[in-house]
Amino acid sequence: MRWLTSILLFFVFQQANAQRLPVGVNRIELYKKAADSLLFEHTGISKLIINKMTAPGIVRAFDNTNKAKVKQGLVITTEYQFLSVANKNYQYALGHKFYILQYDNEDNAIKAFKVLITEGTQQQGAPGLTYTNDFIFRKAHLIYWVNTACMYSFENHMKLVNTLKNIFEVQNPGLLCECGGYCHEEQ
Repeated sequence: MRWLTSILLFFVFQQANAQRLPVGVNRIELYKKAADSLLFEHTGISKLIINKMTAPGIVRAFDNTNKAKVKQGLVITTEYQFLSVANKNYQYALGHKFYILQYDNEDNAIKAFKVLITEGTQQQGAPGLTYTNDFIFRKAHLIYWVNTACMYSFENHMKLVNTLKNIFEVQNPGLLCECGGYCHEEQ
């Protein structure tokens, strides 16, 4: 089964590299295919639900000052929910979320990203950003955030993170958070 997954991922990445896709739906579809192949034995093929909102609900635990800083210049947030169709009882727990926060300019995205790093790496209060597994990175005026529940092993979370990095051509270090632990900046 592992060799089949490896072959599938190879072709997904080859397709992404050959097309040099713009950030958009095509990359989301590639990510979905890769995530489904990585996690198939655990979650099956996922059901994709797309929500658009002004601010992501995942920042609701932040204090009001930091919420305002993250929202400054935020045009729209797109939330992609990948729900497990294999197990209806755990469809949310076995699913995961991927957010794209679009800012009006790169400076506001940089400021918001710095706030997220500060929130995640502070050594007081709640661990991490969401108590769960997170990976966040910034590219131009966009912030990308993948979130998995604690039911995911950190190894499977990292498979999603590495897939995301390849498809979205991540070159900047990101913020990585492990369930129940504090976040750290990638080196």
